[in-house]
Amino acid sequence: MGYSSTLIAKQSSVLSRSLEKRIVPRALFAQELSSKGLVNDFKLSVLFDTSEKTFNKMFGDCFVKKAPELLKLYKENVEK
Repeated sequence: MGYSSTLIAKQSSVLSRSLEKRIVPRALFAQELSSKGLVNDFKLSVLFDTSEKTFNKMFGDCFVKKAPELLKLYKENVEK
């Protein structure tokens, strides 16, 4: 996603998260939001360290009308 290794090292809690259930689905979701120009910058802690409920409130609820297919993509990846 273009984050420097230094930034990731400073936010090391990200490394303890599940790649399959948290990192990959949220990263794909974030990349799609960025590619559509809906969000330009993400903080690692907000993107990967927030609870599922908080993440959905911050991102899912905000973009469900603008990009419903992205929310569907995210939920499909989380439920695998």
